[in-house]
Amino acid sequence: MRLIAKACATILLAASASGAAAGVIYEAQGNLYDIETVSGLLSNLRSTIEAQAWFADESLARDLANEVGRSLGLPNTAGMYGPMFATSIYDGAVADYTIGWIYYPNRPGLPEENRAQSHSFGYSNTWTFAVGSLVGPVPSMVPEPPQLAFVALAAMLLVGRNKRSPDAA
Repeated sequence: MRLIAKACATILLAASASGAAAGVIYEAQGNLYDIETVSGLLSNLRSTIEAQAWFADESLARDLANEVGRSLGLPNTAGMYGPMFATSIYDGAVADYTIGWIYYPNRPGLPEENRAQSHSFGYSNTWTFAVGSLVGPVPSMVPEPPQLAFVALAAMLLVGRNKRSPDAA
């Protein structure tokens, strides 16, 4: 059911968007997010990183890192980690660094949908960060055809019953 609602939302978004971002739609905490990646130095991407919906929200960053998993690749540390969902940037005494959540598929003993871990990236290397935007809440469930048929049948029975009832006037 959730998959159907997610697919409908993606199709509606694509149909109504004009020049929409090339990201992929992911669901976390009852909302849909359009997510893609950007690579570069922390010093060049700082304002972009700080503008993300998950910046300063550890829970959302972790949930999205798990939801995205490997689907946007494992671009960090020679193919070990997924893109970083940064949650904070620290101005260090020697150098700036960022902390956030990354998907790490090689964590034995954990289910695949729960392999995100907190990690820090330094300022002097090129890293790949998740960027995106809130699309909106997950749409309410669309009834499936058998449910619609049941509702239609119930409505017809009620209408037919009211027409035969002498009290219906």
